[in-house]
Amino acid sequence: MAVPDTFSIPADKPEVKLVLVDLDGTLLDTQSHPTPQNLAALRALSERGITCGIASGRDVYSIEKLVDSWGAHDIIDLVVGQNGSEVHQVSTGELKTGYLVDPEVFRRVIDHFADFDLNFCIAQKGIYQCYRDDRFVVNLEKIGRFEVGVDPEFKQLLQSPQAKLHIMCEPSLMPQVIERAASLNEPEVQGVRTGPYLFEFQHPKVSKAVGIELARELLGLPSEAAVMAFGDAENDLEMIAAATVGVAMANACPAVKEVANYQTLDNNQSGVAVFLNQWFGLD
Repeated sequence: MAVPDTFSIPADKPEVKLVLVDLDGTLLDTQSHPTPQNLAALRALSERGITCGIASGRDVYSIEKLVDSWGAHDIIDLVVGQNGSEVHQVSTGELKTGYLVDPEVFRRVIDHFADFDLNFCIAQKGIYQCYRDDRFVVNLEKIGRFEVGVDPEFKQLLQSPQAKLHIMCEPSLMPQVIERAASLNEPEVQGVRTGPYLFEFQHPKVSKAVGIELARELLGLPSEAAVMAFGDAENDLEMIAAATVGVAMANACPAVKEVANYQTLDNNQSGVAVFLNQWFGLD
């Protein structure tokens, strides 16, 4: 499918009630900061009564810490975390969770990659607890701006079901990680690449598209209410396909561009703001 030009906005465009934006590679630039233009566009939407939300592979706690650090806590009223396994409505405090994975399954996933030079982490209340302290932890903290900790062998974390297991590796190793993941015979999890050095395992039913459904429920919106979504990576695929208006970033992977209705500029060029300004006439 050829992705339409960003500025070919239809005259009979749907009345969007909710805008969901991915973080890394979408709202955030390569330094993991939101551009002033992106925040200004979201604020303008919020002031018009349109609900603005974040949909990320990060957990709800760490997303909301980031939003607070931007001084944008009054803009974002919905947070879809862990790729859709948790959804929080900020104004009401209501939190929905589901689709957790048994700890023994994640232990077998770790064993499946035992001969690889990589690290693992699990989000725990806003802190990304890592299997061991190494260069990947430094990378996660400095580039991704995550709060990190170390839980050797996950002795505490893997005592109860968890939403997601992250793999961290050098980008050059990612093709091998993807290939190895394909040989994993664990029907209770599925893997997806979410960044140059991140690969994640989660419950097969988890997706950001599920997050859209839960978001409509929390907001009291009908199932046909129009939703706009922005994304760039494989974990955004279902969300972009399910959204009424799915927008791929110029830096998005080919699969996301294929299912999107529109394409905007890349994350370093405030692509989110460019599209929002044009669609909603914010300029």
